[in-house]
Amino acid sequence: MATQGELVGRVNVLNDKLTKVGTEIDGLQTTTDELKVTIQELRDVIAAGGDVSPELETAVSAVEAKANELDEKIPDAPTPEPI
Repeated sequence: MATQGELVGRVNVLNDKLTKVGTEIDGLQTTTDELKVTIQELRDVIAAGGDVSPELETAVSAVEAKANELDEKIPDAPTPEPI
């Protein structure tokens, strides 16, 4: 049976890991949001420039699909309840 001191140590290690995971998830959400903005900027440039190669359209669509896939894996931040 573990002592209270050992359990405190284990809980602190787990808390540190959870904090690290939370920070990583926040970073992923920021990166995904930035990707979505960049994709929209690319789409705007494409729309303003007229014809584009099928390769460019395919590449933009692939990046957009990956960004959406990642976004679905990351839960949205909860909306604060009105006071």
